[in-house]
Amino acid sequence: MINEWIDKDKMTDEEKSNNPSYTTTGGYLKKLSYKEACKKAEVELTAWAKTLPNYDAKVFKEITGLEGK
Repeated sequence: MINEWIDKDKMTDEEKSNNPSYTTTGGYLKKLSYKEACKKAEVELTAWAKTLPNYDAKVFKEITGLEGK
């Protein structure tokens, strides 16, 4: 499992009810499976790469193997 910090401002009502200590800690650690974490990393990497000057989806795929959509 991989943990991700979720700030209280981004927590759903269900997450708040399941993690009442968020009021003291300001959020909680969400457990992600390896697959969830990899997918999240792929989405974030792709979004970041698209902000680079001269981004080219074809080159991005050649380098990373990711579609870059």
